Amino acid sequence: MVELHRGAAIAVAADGRLLAANARAIVEMGAAGGTGSLFDLAAEEPDEVRDILKRVFAGPAPVPVGLALRREGRIEERTLSGAPIGVHAGREVALLVMSSAPADAPRDQEALREVAAELSRLNLQLVEEKQRAEEASHGKTEFMARVSHELRTPLNALIGFSELMMSGVFGPITPDRYAAYVRDILVSGRRLLELVDDVLDLSKVEAGTMTLREQAVDLAQLGEQVVRLIGQAAAEKELTLEAVAAPGLPQINADPRAVRQMLLNLLSNAVKFTLPRGRIRLVMAAENGSATIAVEDTGIGIAEAHIAGCFRPFDQVDDVLTRRFAGSGLGLAITKALVELHGGEIHLRSTVGVGTSVKLTFPAERSRAPSDAG
Repeated sequence: MVELHRGAAIAVAADGRLLAANARAIVEMGAAGGTGSLFDLAAEEPDEVRDILKRVFAGPAPVPVGLALRREGRIEERTLSGAPIGVHAGREVALLVMSSAPADAPRDQEALREVAAELSRLNLQLVEEKQRAEEASHGKTEFMARVSHELRTPLNALIGFSELMMSGVFGPITPDRYAAYVRDILVSGRRLLELVDDVLDLSKVEAGTMTLREQAVDLAQLGEQVVRLIGQAAAEKELTLEAVAAPGLPQINADPRAVRQMLLNLLSNAVKFTLPRGRIRLVMAAENGSATIAVEDTGIGIAEAHIAGCFRPFDQVDDVLTRRFAGSGLGLAITKALVELHGGEIHLRSTVGVGTSVKLTFPAERSRAPSDAG
């Protein structure tokens, strides 16, 4: 806003700190690029400068103030017009415009009044837009929760009865074709339930309504549990799956359910995109005090041009993969959202035909020694 004003203009905080200055203010007032303080520029006593700031911030109308400036060993009396213009980064901000001559003061005050009015209008518009966005986000989360509940109830019944029929509790399913149909229903029902859960979780994270229930998490123990869960799927493709925990691996303060979901997402992707008789490693280590989790595979790999898209919801690497490998494209998006919710980072490296490595890094302040687990 200071750059848009034709006169020397500076933006100041209520404590006198200079936040911005236009080119003329740097030349005519000695405001060094908007750094320093009004107290450094003024020749007045600090109490007089505080009184000037108090009058300016009292607003909302622009007020004329006299200010003596130190300029190259001499003191120059200047007239400025000042008014509050809004809040930035939690601070009240005022705009001070210097008049080059007494006759310019009314004109500068009028210009400042127009600037203040326009900023006030923009601030009100931003508040309204923010409120609308928050209401829309809240509505989306409520809608997803309601739809999720309505879908889960029939899906759980479908999955439960399919499992019961497959178990043969009430006798074998004949003919065999019917058994195959029941198996397909069971697999499809489970996949749809996973998709419903994933969409709901992503919606909660994006809306900022997901709450982390933190406690001490033993990564080595959790890693072994997830590897056992995913082991059957890996065995069906004759994949070598192993978990490696570095000695002295710290526990972390985290939400165990969220960490478990991150591991399941990464390992499920690795199993899905690794061809038969490939290799997958879950490596848990500590680097510079930060706990890290890496999933490495010898899968089909991802072209560099497609890596960024992997973290977008519902995005797939390309149409060919969408046809060859089932999935919603939510796994990496959810994992990224969850690790960032913990203050961490996710990095992906991949080479087509060689494999992929996805690494999660948790901030060092989340690490704790095993003896601190309580």
